[in-house]
Amino acid sequence: MAHDIPDLPLPEEIAVMTLPRVVLLPHSLLPLHIFEPRYRLMLSHALAGDRRFAVAQQLELPDFDLNPSDMAPVIGVGLIRACVEREDGTSDLVLQGLQRARVTGLSQAEPFPTVRIVDFPTVNADPEQTRDLIWQIQEHSRRLRAAGYRLPEQLDEHIGQITDPELFCDLMAAAYLRSPAIRRKVMEMSDIGNRLGLVLDVMKEMA
Repeated sequence: MAHDIPDLPLPEEIAVMTLPRVVLLPHSLLPLHIFEPRYRLMLSHALAGDRRFAVAQQLELPDFDLNPSDMAPVIGVGLIRACVEREDGTSDLVLQGLQRARVTGLSQAEPFPTVRIVDFPTVNADPEQTRDLIWQIQEHSRRLRAAGYRLPEQLDEHIGQITDPELFCDLMAAAYLRSPAIRRKVMEMSDIGNRLGLVLDVMKEMA
């Protein structure tokens, strides 16, 4: 399971890395290899600051003339947990998802892209339904693990102890959703019940 998430206020602007098949869910860990010159500059900027940058699913190619329509509207803000610079100037790092954010505009394209963002809050319209969905997901997870599906060790040990619905949903989505398109759907749903329902639907198809 991911490290505890620090309580950092959402910045008004943030550097963003666009990737075609990647969605950074909150609480998940994403390994990255940084080699493009613009993203090497972005990494240096992040490391000199609060160690944060965002990852957006890229919708159009190429993205060198980036505008907000080229990326998914809801992106993942991440924190650099570990970073190793190599002799050739490239870097390997682990980025931890912190929270969702909605893109409102492009701040700059060069020397690396940054976007303006606002919070994308989670709502829980039907807490009773949410509790029922969590129970169903736990049951399906037990069946999948009994059938040989492997979860990260810490998550496997503590899955029954997670009480926060949003944390539970994001961890289950990261563990069971493989399709970037489905991950993006979950990312862009504000209601936790809708997110949990989609995760459950995918898990039922896996059984």
